[in-house]
Amino acid sequence: MPETKLAPEEALPSEVTLPGKGALEARGRDLWVTAPAPAWLIEHGGRALVETPLGQKSVWVTSRLDPPGVVRLRGEGLPAQDGAPAGDLVIRLAPDPSLSSPSQARVRLTRFSAAWAA
Repeated sequence: MPETKLAPEEALPSEVTLPGKGALEARGRDLWVTAPAPAWLIEHGGRALVETPLGQKSVWVTSRLDPPGVVRLRGEGLPAQDGAPAGDLVIRLAPDPSLSSPSQARVRLTRFSAAWAA
């Protein structure tokens, strides 16, 4: 019996939910993850350690992100396969009011760090 080969889009479910790790969504070769973040981080920027189903990732968030709060890590998604390039890991930072707000000194420091990282 001949083997049927599915196209990459057909081989992947459109959304996978991982308990305790948030939602992981596959869009083509890209993986999308939503992570909670303090609103000040999305607004002012800074460095964040984000827990993803693929492990902890360190990302720089800047206030110039378009759209706000979305960070794309090139080549960190699904692996390259059948001539298609590796996908990206896209992290959506969702504002979480339960996370503490920083002092004014911290806001100034994160703005400075984000400006020099860009």
